[in-house]
Amino acid sequence: MVSGNGSGEQVIALTGVSGLLAQRLLPLLDANPAVDRIVGLDVRDPARLARKLEFQRVDVLSTDLAPYLRGVHTVVHLALSLDPLSPIMNTNYATTLMDAHRYPEALAQFQKTLEGDPTFRPAHHKLAHLYAASGDFANAVSELKKFAPTPGAWTGDAKGFRDLALNAFNKPEQSTWVALAFSVTGERTRALDYLEKAVSSKEIEVILCIRYPSFDPIRSDPRFKALVGRLELPE
Repeated sequence: MVSGNGSGEQVIALTGVSGLLAQRLLPLLDANPAVDRIVGLDVRDPARLARKLEFQRVDVLSTDLAPYLRGVHTVVHLALSLDPLSPIMNTNYATTLMDAHRYPEALAQFQKTLEGDPTFRPAHHKLAHLYAASGDFANAVSELKKFAPTPGAWTGDAKGFRDLALNAFNKPEQSTWVALAFSVTGERTRALDYLEKAVSSKEIEVILCIRYPSFDPIRSDPRFKALVGRLELPE
């Protein structure tokens, strides 16, 4: 769940903040200067506290969370006590590390997730974006093909990754993924054009992915900043 935050603050909420996974993530977020506040939700007190943490004792399964999430930019669901081996939770953790530009840790977490479930396609998809942001387009193409098997021959370079993304994400509601591919491969104008389509269409993915490092090449562009402003999210 993600909600807009018009105050300019970067506020992240962690469900299951007292769990092992969240306790490992907490100091990373606390040390990240881009994060202003952390809202932690759990039924028990966390063993590890953090300077930016605002803890709320609440059962996320049986409580209306809306009052606790006002002003929150991103919610990371890490209530792993429900399923400590959940590939969804572990992929979320890896993605959060990627968003924080903690690439080695993110890579290790994605690999661990896929060791547990090699068929979990969302992990392959997000790992493809990690590789692309790192400039490793050969592995990016390989992972994207596992997520979206697409007929054709795709070279292991920036052009191959871009072309594969264009073919794999060819539906009107998939503009965010195309924008990411154009951005990370250096095609600024086309990236911004597709991002504008995504924002205008109110694609949920654009909110979930706006912090992906693949958007870093266009993040300083005035058009990008204007689009983020339309989402009512921090720049």
